[in-house]
Amino acid sequence: MPTRQFSSREILKVFDKANWDYAGKGSGSHVVMTKRDHSGKKYTVVIPMGRDPVPIGTLKSIMNQAGGSDWDEFCEWIENNC
Repeated sequence: MPTRQFSSREILKVFDKANWDYAGKGSGSHVVMTKRDHSGKKYTVVIPMGRDPVPIGTLKSIMNQAGGSDWDEFCEWIENNC
């Protein structure tokens, strides 16, 4: 079973490695990243910076924003790519 404790830097690194585009800063200390899928649908994730670990509810929100639906698979993806 994958871990569920990830820092903001680890999450940002994984999305960067997956070729998500840096879209700028959100409000406060948040980073916004975007990506289009093969059908052209645009996904936007907002990653809070300076958190270690990022709360589980926030991780689930990031997963939903990225179009994910399988919690274990999402955590495993982060763990394997950070």
